[in-house]
Amino acid sequence: MLIVVEDLHWAGPPLLDMLARLVARSEGPVVLLTTARPELFERYPAFGAGSADVSMITLRSLSESSSRELLDRLPPGADLTAQRREEILARAEGNPYFLDQLVAHVTDGETGALPDSVHALLAARVDGLPAAEKRVLQAAAVVGRIFWIEALRGLAGEDDLDDALRALENRGLVLARQTSSLAGQVEFAFKHALLRDVAYASLPAALRARGHAHTGAWLEDLSGDRAGELIELIAYHYADAADTRDLDLAWPGGPVRKEWVRAKAFRSLIEAGGAARQRYAVSKALDLHRHALRLAEGVAERAEAAEAIGDDHEAAFLGDAAIPAWEEALAELRQERGHEDWRASLCLKTAVMAVNRWGGFRVPPDPVMCDRVVDEGLAVVRDPAARTQLLALRALCGSRWAWTGRTDPVPAEGRRRAAESARRLAHELGAPPLQGLALLSLATAHFIEGAYDQAVAAILEEVDLMDQGGRDRDRALGHAIACLVVGDVSGAWDRALAHARTSYALGRAISPHDGLHGTFLVMACLWHLGRWSEMEPFLAEHLALLEGPEADMSCPYLRGGPVLGAIGLCHLGEVQKAREVAARVAPDPDHPGYVDALRGRLAIELGDPQTGRALAERLVLMGRRPGPWEIPFEAIVLVEALEAQGDWDALERFLPATRSRGGYLAAMTPTCDRAEGVARAAAGSAGDAAALLGRAVDGFDRLLLPLQAARAREQLSRVVTDRTLLRSALDAFEGLGAVRDAARAREALSTL
Repeated sequence: MLIVVEDLHWAGPPLLDMLARLVARSEGPVVLLTTARPELFERYPAFGAGSADVSMITLRSLSESSSRELLDRLPPGADLTAQRREEILARAEGNPYFLDQLVAHVTDGETGALPDSVHALLAARVDGLPAAEKRVLQAAAVVGRIFWIEALRGLAGEDDLDDALRALENRGLVLARQTSSLAGQVEFAFKHALLRDVAYASLPAALRARGHAHTGAWLEDLSGDRAGELIELIAYHYADAADTRDLDLAWPGGPVRKEWVRAKAFRSLIEAGGAARQRYAVSKALDLHRHALRLAEGVAERAEAAEAIGDDHEAAFLGDAAIPAWEEALAELRQERGHEDWRASLCLKTAVMAVNRWGGFRVPPDPVMCDRVVDEGLAVVRDPAARTQLLALRALCGSRWAWTGRTDPVPAEGRRRAAESARRLAHELGAPPLQGLALLSLATAHFIEGAYDQAVAAILEEVDLMDQGGRDRDRALGHAIACLVVGDVSGAWDRALAHARTSYALGRAISPHDGLHGTFLVMACLWHLGRWSEMEPFLAEHLALLEGPEADMSCPYLRGGPVLGAIGLCHLGEVQKAREVAARVAPDPDHPGYVDALRGRLAIELGDPQTGRALAERLVLMGRRPGPWEIPFEAIVLVEALEAQGDWDALERFLPATRSRGGYLAAMTPTCDRAEGVARAAAGSAGDAAALLGRAVDGFDRLLLPLQAARAREQLSRVVTDRTLLRSALDAFEGLGAVRDAARAREALSTL
């Protein structure tokens, strides 16, 4: 496959990043050929640097002999005098395009001194054209480097465009194209982009504005009901017309026409930005919508443009940028009456992003803001469906307070009432997506009240409902949440894996962020089930996806992937690789959370329980509480750290409160039993130790947690001096591939 990209110096970071990834990840016979001016590397000096797959060829000026050869091959060159040939060669200085245009300039009949630059030469050629040809060339420059005959009618002021274009083609200024990008239209192109720029600049600004407005209207009429296919080009022309400073000169005494152009520019920019967003060209969408905001007049237009900018950021999971844009739109709408429904819609959109999609933020959203926008929305909402969603979000806000560990200002009863009202309204409306959201809000209320089994049941009911007719993104998120609660709360990691795989399959087709959810969750399930070697392809995919803007987001399931993968590598004995993978994501001490609990677990596995303890203790002191999107497990990590340190006094103080968390962490009880059993053994209470360790073995076996069960068996074998138990633990370690655990058990068996 050969892929050609010309004029790469005009590219922005998204295209350059995509090309770099294409080169890095492609397999098989793929050649990417690009052309660019030196300024590309002035703007992006690192592009292509250090890659063995990238070769660069610098096209230097032609040598004197090559320049003479080119001049000899140009048809008009044979008719030049020797003196004129030498003047052209000296002035061109090895620039082939300059040489070609100098020959054309002389062939046009110019006998004076040669222009001293390509730009001056082209300007001279344009100025020297017959009036009719010059008008056509200038009109074509307004349309673009590629233009169509029909677009010039009424713009160039020439009845016989064919003759003028034929003359321009004979002069080597334009080229007729064999095919057309617009069906049924005869298409031409400027021979060089610089020529088009010079011809365009030779027109007064007022005439350029009128030409752009004419071209925009022509494209709009041509496309008819399919305007969306050309909307970006239409927007470009209308916007260039509206941006002209001297609109009064373009349409003197015509305020209606000027407003028509501005309104057309605004509307086409809004539509073009929406089309760009749909194809996930977010940077382009933002450029278009910011342009629309600059042209906006009045509350409604400013609010519409600001909302569109927020929507663009939301499409890329950039909540930190989306929320301020939507709040700007809300601030506009509050200035006038009559926008209550729109305000409710914006409040709803803001709350959904902040409450349900909080992982798309670099800095986690403050739950105070979440409650505030829900309150505003509920105060003005009239649409029953929107009211249902806002009520559900009123309950779901409780999960954001739980995540921070701060006291929720709304009593649990208030969150429950909102969830129940949402469920009742959703049932009356009979809309599955609303019913699913209401169930999720009810699950949040159950978590707040400590009814964990009911929370799991509500979430599983929500997943079933979404699978019957929900959007793929809602289904992917539903299965992601189901994976978390079925695994952590119910302790059924085998069933959780099925949900993780469904979320993964759906998410990778939606966006990198959704795909990263899936890779993390599959890895989490495989880790718990002791299937660490199966984590490798998902870890590789996770790391690849994390190279984009998602790396800066706070979502724990994005940032936690490398750390989780490192824990699996550590079990397999690949310690150095584990350290390198974990280092792919920098710690965020200002926003402690789920990833720090993973880091604590990794530190313990790396033989540094003190660091693991410090990380876990900080989180435990925050008092974070469970919710549908995150089940805090730092208490388990702290128990494991204290066990590894042998700090039995601290463990004894911590265990009573920790055991109470067993309701939402299925692994908590056997983890506490094992740690307390080891502590009792250290104190000489062999009977109590054996009983506790036996319970731990049974608990881990029941939860299908093979590594933890084997470690409990190893500890129990030491208390009861049972080689069979120790051999069983060793067999389990070897079957899992737990290299260091197996080595430790093997040494213990040799001395038992």
